[in-house]
This record gives sequence, structure tokens and C-alpha cells, in this order.
Amino acid sequence: MKEGQTLKGRYKIIQDLKRGAFGRTYCAEDEQDSQGSLYVVKQLQPNTTNPAILDEARRRFELEASTLEKLGDHDQIPKLLAHFEENQEFYLVQDFVDGQDLSREITEGKRWNESDVVTMLVDVLEVLEYIHQQNVIHRDIKPSNLIRRKSDHKIVLIDFGAVKEIETLVINTSGQTSGSVIGTPGYMPIEHLGGRPRFNSDIYALGMTAIQAITGVVPLRLPRDSQTDEVVWRNVVEVNEQLADILDKMVRSQSRDRYQSATEVLDDLRVVVNEIRGLHRIGQILDKRYKIISLLGEGRFGQTYLALDQRRTDNARCVIKQLKLQANHPLIVREARRIFETEAQVMYSLGKNELIPELLGEFEENQEFYLVWEFIEGEEVSKEIAHNRFNEEQVVDLLQDVLLTLAFAHEQTIHCDIKPDNLIRRSLDGRVMLTDFGSVKQISTLVVNYQGQLSITNVIGTPGYMPKEQQAGNPRPNSDIYALGMTAIHALTGVFPAELGQEPNTGEVNWRSLRQASPTQAQVSENLGAILDKMVLSYFRSRYESVDEVLNDLRKVHSTPKVAGELEIHPYFELEDGDFFELEASRESALLPARDKSEIHSDSETRNGAMQQRVADSNQAKTEDLVAVPPAIEEEATATKLPLTTAIVTLPTSHRKILPISLAILAVLLTVGGIFIWPSVQFIYLLNQCNGLIEAEQGEEAVQACDRAIAIKPNDPEALKDQGDALSSLERYEAALVTYDKALQYKPDFYQAWNTKGQVLYKLQRYNEALEAHEKAIAIAPTDAKGLNGRGVAMIGLGKYDDALVAFDKAIATNPDDSQAWENKGLALEYLQRTQDAGGAYKEAIALLDNQLKQKPENVKAWVDKGRVLGKLQRHTEALAAYDNAIQIKSDFYPAWIGKGSTLFFMQRFQDALNAYDKAVEIRPKYYLPWHNRGSVLSDGLQRYENALASYQKAIDLNPNFFPALRDQGKALMQLQKYEDAIAAFDKALKINPNDYPSWGSRGIALTKLQRYDEALAAFDKAIAINSNDPLAWANRAWALEQWGRSEDAIAAYNKAIEIKPDFQPAIEARKMLLEKLGLQ
Repeated sequence: MKEGQTLKGRYKIIQDLKRGAFGRTYCAEDEQDSQGSLYVVKQLQPNTTNPAILDEARRRFELEASTLEKLGDHDQIPKLLAHFEENQEFYLVQDFVDGQDLSREITEGKRWNESDVVTMLVDVLEVLEYIHQQNVIHRDIKPSNLIRRKSDHKIVLIDFGAVKEIETLVINTSGQTSGSVIGTPGYMPIEHLGGRPRFNSDIYALGMTAIQAITGVVPLRLPRDSQTDEVVWRNVVEVNEQLADILDKMVRSQSRDRYQSATEVLDDLRVVVNEIRGLHRIGQILDKRYKIISLLGEGRFGQTYLALDQRRTDNARCVIKQLKLQANHPLIVREARRIFETEAQVMYSLGKNELIPELLGEFEENQEFYLVWEFIEGEEVSKEIAHNRFNEEQVVDLLQDVLLTLAFAHEQTIHCDIKPDNLIRRSLDGRVMLTDFGSVKQISTLVVNYQGQLSITNVIGTPGYMPKEQQAGNPRPNSDIYALGMTAIHALTGVFPAELGQEPNTGEVNWRSLRQASPTQAQVSENLGAILDKMVLSYFRSRYESVDEVLNDLRKVHSTPKVAGELEIHPYFELEDGDFFELEASRESALLPARDKSEIHSDSETRNGAMQQRVADSNQAKTEDLVAVPPAIEEEATATKLPLTTAIVTLPTSHRKILPISLAILAVLLTVGGIFIWPSVQFIYLLNQCNGLIEAEQGEEAVQACDRAIAIKPNDPEALKDQGDALSSLERYEAALVTYDKALQYKPDFYQAWNTKGQVLYKLQRYNEALEAHEKAIAIAPTDAKGLNGRGVAMIGLGKYDDALVAFDKAIATNPDDSQAWENKGLALEYLQRTQDAGGAYKEAIALLDNQLKQKPENVKAWVDKGRVLGKLQRHTEALAAYDNAIQIKSDFYPAWIGKGSTLFFMQRFQDALNAYDKAVEIRPKYYLPWHNRGSVLSDGLQRYENALASYQKAIDLNPNFFPALRDQGKALMQLQKYEDAIAAFDKALKINPNDYPSWGSRGIALTKLQRYDEALAAFDKAIAINSNDPLAWANRAWALEQWGRSEDAIAAYNKAIEIKPDFQPAIEARKMLLEKLGLQ
């Protein structure tokens, strides 16, 4: 079935979930369901149209469907909502379970601990106990049919096997209808393979699943005893003896020797559970709220547990770090408390960083100390290294993530224990998080010596990752740099640091010898090698002194960090599954972080890619496929023209002369002045009404009120300016400019009108004119902070970042409490690649916004502004909370919904992002940008391309000149392989903006797909003519030439791309492949 197809007139297919041995599974939405819920549709198709077989299939289908309806009463079995036949195919419709199947957790080489295995067994056995009581056998228990539900982490049992038999029905030699065995090799016992499954066949399958989890070996690779035919697995892993006996009995070869019921297994397991809980404290309640559910790890300083916070309604998971004292001496306990309380406060502060887990609480119990951390779904970098060595690009990404986090952490503390085990790659977005700071672990090393004095027995840190000064007990900030460097070398070589030798002459780490000894080891550029060498110099004074020094050197040889989720995929390979997509970076685009990319990014694109919620580089933002937003402009009269990633909002407050005229006052004025003063009173009333409507985001009504006021006083500059503000709020910028010019004609020194005119010109990308308008305002009012801020914004538009910085500094000097000036200063600093200084400016903006919120907690504008700035610091969890606060205060405040949607997209919570944009569209249905962003979520996030096209079309209908929507519409059409239609969309975008070189590049890709190589080359050449320093365009041109068979020209184009961006790995690899193909390398 195709995406968009509708079954039974109501179930619309939106995504193909998986194809199994029997049937296909789809995600669908019910068009008759106003809630927009998701459902799972299972398609089953008999392998013949023989009437006898179809009749038997119908009979079995109805029988099994009635069984599934009954089983759905259990909370851990999806409810069957409908079943039907259509075109001789059979369909089941069930509730969608939000979670992930255990095949993603039970993977080859990864071993679960005992407590996790026991928890899983108990969870599934309780479900089996229920279904067996209903006389039902599952028949296909395996990891992929067990889903861990996201909401409560319970295991849900899916994909019952009996109903699948209808796909295997045949007529045998006796003329009878029969079916094949349903199940999965490795998980089926002998009787099941023989077509006679029993209840304890499910127990066998679950036992094999548990053995796979605890050994990390798939069932088919486990040997069997030649005498008994029993599975041999105990030699692979050391396991609790009683648990091993239970697993052995679950998987006995002969059914009679196996457990006969799930209840029997549960009874035996409870004894083991009690023993394991006694050992690992599973089930224990700490601090009267945290229920331990598994042991995560044990080390020198204590244990780490996974727990449920029972005071939270959602029983949220958390990580509890236990720190034990070596003795209960009063001196030790007192000092331990002091250290613990001090370090806990540091940990609380560190948790404000997006890439450091948040400390949720701390407590002492029975003279043991506990830290409660936010649970991070992800995998330790050490496991990634064990699976595969890193390449240079992966190491650079790792270094940049951790270095940026260390820059924040070193303002307060030293980590002291950086190593692969303490770096977690977050599943949510692929970012690397820094965990388990070492300083608090001191309390586990305290002893009282023979003189009765406190001393420390162990140095905090891990051998191999500690430099000499740390081993001597004197860690420094650049000790962390050493540890990170050794981690990077470990990732590159796959060799533990302690196993690396030393240079005989210098005594430094000799990791490069591995590179020379084997060409498959540690292949890195000389530039990166030099950086790593300097990071791990043994003498601290010779080493990098600060994180900023390392980052600066990295930037010289590598592009700025990419945002998580961006993939550079060379177009030489077949482009599928969303690979073409990049999200809009135009200043008025639907500004969302890209999840997946195919086209090779230019240096400037990659640089700006790290600013997913920032303003695009001015020389490129008019055209590039980047994620960016305009700098924050203090808009005095409009709150509607909002770049969607950061939802910049400035409500009109500063210059409004709103007079609170009540009906009583009007009555008095009428009595005193009669009809002679009524026009003036009415004028003031209408002007105030216009202002109020603008603030309430009711632009059309505001224009009407202003028109009525102007009818009374046609030449009033205030009324004309307000009319311009109302028109601007509706994105009718050209009309707004006309009214601003009229206002200035009657009042040339009206500096507020010059500023709003400049803002509108900026939105029209007429940056030089915008600058002129702000300069006029500044000439009239030299200390007006808004004019200075507007000048800086225009300078960013022109790419004059140093001049922009000067303007923002002057604005701040004029008004130090202007949070937007600080925010824009941070932006200018980012463009100047002064990352740490930019972070400081953003933090200053947040501090000012916090002060505003302290004085006025219901200030929705401040909450949205705070969310935007937090996004720039990549503190997305906090940003989301800020937007939610704004929504709680004013549920119809659409900029908050827009900001929330963009943040959720960045966090790869695509369905939630779509819901947020749907709300924004509901509130403001005639605003084109939410429709465009909605399309981006549907396309890049959910791969629902048909739906995305409809959303893009709505944006185009609302604003036919919004070329980014046309460009993204073209890309969605390419995903559907509608290349001719895609080219037509790109042509429309280029008709509006002929200099939009990403549209030229995308047009070239579509033409190459159609093998119209000469036209494709012309399109790439056009993109290069507009931006000759874009390696993306050169690499795509090379790809087209290669497809055309013009290999020499292709190599020249690859060379040009690499010349522009020497570390451009996809182009390097593509060139290498072509040279090898030609026998030239």
C-alpha cells in the first residue's frame, strides 16, 4: 500500500512500519476520529485466490479476530478496534503503542544485567499467564514482538501468531486446507516446529529471549549439547545460579521437562527476585519516594541505580548515585556532609546546561549519600567504541560536543573523570552528554589516619585518562582536556589508553605508531593529529590551557559543530528515505532543525547549521537551505511576523499613548463639550482600539480601526504609523511602507516611524535601505536604543558583523536592561566565531528576562523570549518549559505554540511538534509560516510527504511570494519521485527569487535523476555563479558529471569542493571511489 491510501473509507495510511515474514504493518490515522489518534493496521493476504482457501481464511480470520478482541481487555495487549476484508485482503486495526520494541535493546554483543532480565521476565510472564488462561498461545514471542511502552515502561505483547496462518493456507494432496508453522527459528521448540505448539512453547520462546538478553548472543548462534540437545549458554556469561536454573528449565528441549505454565515460572522467579533484590536492592524505596528497579553499575565509590520517582504521577525514571563512606567516624561524616552539600549545589548549577543531566535531588540515609539525576535515554560512548572505531568526523563531533559543555562546566568546577563510560549519546538527538562529575566522589575516599586527621585514600579519576598532575592529587581544568584527548584517541584506535606505549625520547603517548603500523587504524588528518597530541601532553603547562584554545584550533581545520541529526550524505549514492531534505533557512522560513540531509553542505552552511535557532548568515540567509531566524528586532507595533524556530516576539508597548477612556469619561466629555469635541474623542478612542487590537494580534480588525481614525484625521502621523504597524502585523509590508512614508511626510522627525520602517525593510531583505532608515532615527534620537539595535540587525543582514557588534554595544550602553540587545549581541559574536562570548551574552539576556519575570510572572512575551534564547544555548528542555509557561498563562498565544513546535522538532519529538503547529494554525489560520513549518515537520520529521505537500500549498496560497515554501514543496515532490513536478516548483521559487541558489541546486539534482545532464549542469553552474564558494554545489555538479560519464570533469569538480572545504569527507570519499573505479588510485 502507498502512503495516503485509505482503507474502508476511513483508515488513511501515513507510514509503512515494517514488513515481516507474514503480512505488513502500517501506521494509520482514522479520518473519522477528531482526536487525531494513531492506529496500527496489520495487512494479511492469502497467497492464492482459490475460493476454498479464501473461505477458510475468512473463517479463521473471524475466529482469531474475536480472540484478539477478548485479549485486548488486558492493559499490556493492544486493543483490537476493527477488522475487515477488502479486495480479498484481511486487515486488523489496533491501538498504536508509543514505545520501542526490545530488538533495539537486545542486540548482539550487548548484555543485560540480571535484574533487568528478571524484571522483563516477570512483566511478560504475567501477560502470558493471562492469555494462557484464555486458551490462547502467542506462537511468536521474540524481542521484536515485545514493545517497551514509553508512558510506563511496561512490556506490551504484540503480533499474535495464529491469525497469520491465513497467509500460509494451501490445499494438500488430500484436498484439505492446511497452513504452515507460524513462528521464528531459534525461538521455537521442537513441538512448535512440528506444528503442535503448546502453552509452554511460549515459555520456551520467552526463555530464549531472556538468554539472548543476558548473553548478547542470538539463539541460532548458541550451541546445543550433542547428547541432550539442550541449549549451551552458561559458559558465555556468569549468572546467578538460581536464575540460570530457571532459564534452563524454561528452554528444555522436551515439552514435558519444561515449565508447564507461566504461573510455575513466576513462583520460582519470586525466590530469585528476592535474592537479587537483597543483593542489588531492587524494589527498595529510598527517601520514601524512589523505588529502585535495576542496578546500572558498581564502582569504587558506590553503586548507580535506575529508579522510579513515585511522587511523580508518571512514575518518571531517574538515576540514583549512591556514595558510601569508608567508615562512620564522626570526622568523616561531618566532612562528607560538608563536601556533599557544597558539591550538590555545583551539580544543581551544572544541570542548567542542555548536555549535562539535571540534578533532581540529594539526600542522606543511614550515613550513605545519594544524588538523584535526570534519566537520559541513550548509550555510553564506550559501547560505541567497543562496536566500531570512530572515524575523524565522528571524533571531531564528539570533541566539539564535550568541549562546549566543558567550557560551561569549567566556570564552576573540574570534571575529574572524563572517559567513554561517562559520555552518553542521547537517543533523543544524538548529542553527547557529560555525566558523573568526579569531585563529589571525594566523600567515598575519606579516612582518618593514625594521627587522627582526615586524609584522602584515592585520587578521583580513571587510570589511563588521568595526567600526571591529577595522579598527584592536583587536578586542573586542562586535566579534563587531557582526559578528553585520551578518550578521542581511544575512539580512533580502539585501544585503551593504559595499553598505549610512550615515545622513547619524549615520554609522550605514542598513539601515532598504531597509525603507521596499520593503515586501517587511526586514519586522521595531520591537523587533527596535532590537536590531539597537544591535548595529551604530559606536562600541563605545555598542554592546551583552556577549552577555548582547543575549539579555536578545531575551527581552523574543521567546520563549526553540526547540530545533532544533520547528516552529510554524498549524492553519489542512491538518495532515498528523506535524504534530499534540508529545512528552510530563509529569513522568513519555517525555521526548524534538519533531521536528515543528503546534499553536501557548504562550509558556510555547516557553520550556520550549528545555529539552528539563530539568524542565518546575511549573505546566505536570503537563499540558503539552512535553519535560521532573523535577529531579535524590538518591534514596536507588530507581534506577528515571527521566524518560527525561535518565535521572536515583541509586543508593542514602548511608544503607545494609550488613554484609558471609559464610557463614563466619554459621557462627561460629551456633556461638557457636546458635539464639537466628539470627533477628537472618537479619534483617540479608535487609535487606542487599533493599538489594543495589534497587541491582541487581531491585525484585520486593527487596520479597520486605524482606517476609521484616519478618516477623521487623514494627516495624523501617529494614526498613519499605527496603520503601518497593523499592516505589518499582517505581513502586508509594501502597504505598510506606504503608510510609514506618509507619516514621515507629515512628521519628518518621527524617529519611531523611521525605526518601524527599517524593521519592515529588513523583513523585505532590503538591508541597505533598512540601515538608512535606522540611521535617520539615530540622527534624530542618538540615544534611542531601538534605533541602535535596528542598526545592528541591518548590519547582520549585510554581513558586517563587527559593525553590528559595535551597534549592539551602544544599544546596551544606552539601555543595559535591553534583553534583546544582549541576545543580538550574542548572535553577532557567534558569527564572529566567539562562541564563549556569545554564550555569555545569551546568559545575560536570560538573566534580564528572569528579572522581568520575577517582577511580572504573567509576562508571556518574556517567557517566549526566554524560550528563544534558551534554544540558542541548546538548552531545549528549559526552552520547552518556558514556552509551556507562556501557554499556561495565555493558551491562545500563538507565538508560544510556534516556539514550542520548533523546540519539539529539534528534540525529534515530531508528533508533538506537529500538534503544537496544529494549535498555532488553529489560532491563526491565515498565517503562512506555521503552515510551512507544519509541512517541514510532516516531511522531514514524519516522512508524510503527501500531507506535507498540502501544508506547503496552504502556505503558498496564503503568501504566493514565499519562495521557500515552493522550494520545500519541490523537495517533497522529489521524495515522491515526482521529479517533473519538483522542477516546476523550483522554477516557481526561482521566478520569485532568481538568486536562490539552493533552489538551483535542488533543480539540478532533480534533473540528474531524470538523466537530463546538460540541464542539470546548467542548474549547478547557476548555483555556483551565485555562490562560487559553496562546496555543496561543486560536489553535486561532480555527481552529475560522474553520472554522465564525464569522469575527468567530475574529478575536477570534486577537487574544487575539497579545495573550498579541505575536510569535506563525503566529497573526499566520492572522489576516492571514482579514482578507484578508474584505476587511478
